Amino acid sequence: MQRRTNIKKQKGFTLVELLVVISIISLLAAVAIPRFVDSTANARTAKLQTDLISLDSAMRIYATNNNGITPPYTKVALGPYLSGGELPTAPEGNYKLDGTIIYSAAPIYSINGDGQASVNIAGTDYTIATLK
Repeated sequence: MQRRTNIKKQKGFTLVELLVVISIISLLAAVAIPRFVDSTANARTAKLQTDLISLDSAMRIYATNNNGITPPYTKVALGPYLSGGELPTAPEGNYKLDGTIIYSAAPIYSINGDGQASVNIAGTDYTIATLK
């Protein structure tokens, strides 16, 4: 005599399996999101540094060609000495300055009183030397 067994075929996941998967995804997200925010802040700060170096170089070339006169911060004056002929623009977002993440809606490039390229972030002026 053959024994007959009723085995139901499972057509889904159990609640425990779903909870385990959700907790693993949550753990991965908790680790990945802060690192992503930190890396984007570092990238924006690196762009600021590169822009300041380009502006400083353009200003030095302008001054050399114009008997040491500090250029005004205009496209007409600095454009010919910059790649693409355009003044740089800083992106909106988080920046990592002095180990702290700072949000700035619109960093503004300028030339400070010492004739150095600077950027104003959240009310503080930074130059190449102070932007770390």
